[in-house]
This record gives sequence, structure tokens and C-alpha cells, in this order.
Amino acid sequence: MLQQLIKATNNEEFYKNYRLELNEFNAQIDSPFENEVRLRLSISHEYDKNDSEKWEISAKNVADYYLPINSLTLPFVHLELLEDHPA
Repeated sequence: MLQQLIKATNNEEFYKNYRLELNEFNAQIDSPFENEVRLRLSISHEYDKNDSEKWEISAKNVADYYLPINSLTLPFVHLELLEDHPA
């Protein structure tokens, strides 16, 4: 399912006409080896507000995350999926 999201947002049509917005970010860190991260995202068409989707991504035991919030980079949120957990 996550590969679908990455494929849908990684093309020229998406960059020209859609927005990927990070609506919510939650991280619960119990220890360095026990944590849970949840992202809530929305995808919307730049001109047709009825063309939208909402996504929720959650992951346990996340090795690392980097969440720069900078108005200069928005709305260009970038997702990367690491298939081999380094632990």
C-alpha cells in the first residue's frame, strides 16, 4: 500500500497539479528500540478540491526520522521507504 502512495506522488503530473500535505505527525518513544510513529497526510488537486485522498501511515520501531518543517520546501513533502530495517 505504501508503494502505491510513493508511486502516485512521484511523477510529473503529481508535481504539476497536486499537493501532499502533512496534517499530523505523532511519535511515541518508549525507548530507543520501542517507538511508534504516525503520519496523517492528505493529497489534493491544486484546482479541483473534490479530488482528494487522506492517508494514515504508522510504523513501529522506526530506525530514524527527519521532519524538517520549512515553508520554502512546502508543499513538496518527500517520502522514502526503506525496505530493509537496519536493526
